[in-house]
Amino acid sequence: METETQGTQIGATAMTDVDATKDNNPRQALEDFIEHAPRGAQAIYHRGPFLEAYTLAEFARTMHERGHCNLVQRRINKGRSAVFEYVMVKR
Repeated sequence: METETQGTQIGATAMTDVDATKDNNPRQALEDFIEHAPRGAQAIYHRGPFLEAYTLAEFARTMHERGHCNLVQRRINKGRSAVFEYVMVKR
């Protein structure tokens, strides 16, 4: 019984912030994020100099249009160039 409680707590903590770019199935990771993450949690759905993951971007845009999240970008300077993180923020 104690193990089940600890597992639930660990799962709830793990869903706070998600980096779907490191997941083997990023679409499923984002779906789980939308369903289970608390308000204010963040999920990175792409990282790079420009948005390449169009299917994930379409999913993120759909979730935004349905009122589940806001979409933001973070600029990460790397010397003279920059990389962007595309992020879903749970509403």
